[in-house]
Amino acid sequence: MSPNAQVVHGIPNDKPLQEGDIISIDCGALKNGFYGDHAYTFAVGEIEEETRKLLEVTKQSLYEGIRQLKVGNRVGDVGYAIQKYCEDRGYGVVRELGWSRTWEEKCTKILRCQTMVKARQRKKTDERNGSSY
Repeated sequence: MSPNAQVVHGIPNDKPLQEGDIISIDCGALKNGFYGDHAYTFAVGEIEEETRKLLEVTKQSLYEGIRQLKVGNRVGDVGYAIQKYCEDRGYGVVRELGWSRTWEEKCTKILRCQTMVKARQRKKTDERNGSSY
């Protein structure tokens, strides 16, 4: 659980939640050899308009990324759509989270596929992006 501006996977503390806070809950599951991970941010009571807008933009960015899941696209297209949607509305993405070579190796060994999406990515048509994902 990560309150307010703390990035998901943050270190928990004993501070009680208050009206106007937000709390992100990240859950994982292992089923039939596949790992799943999901996080959702909840409002605690009434929240400020700017916080509500942040939650709305980030949720919609997920759907923008999902729309890119189609034959012929790469995972980078998903990340690019998420990043562009957020940045077009004045928000950034956490560049330190997302894809890592270590995670790729773990996914490849465990799932035999590459499943994690960077929120920051180039479209497949970008010649600088020589990767296959």
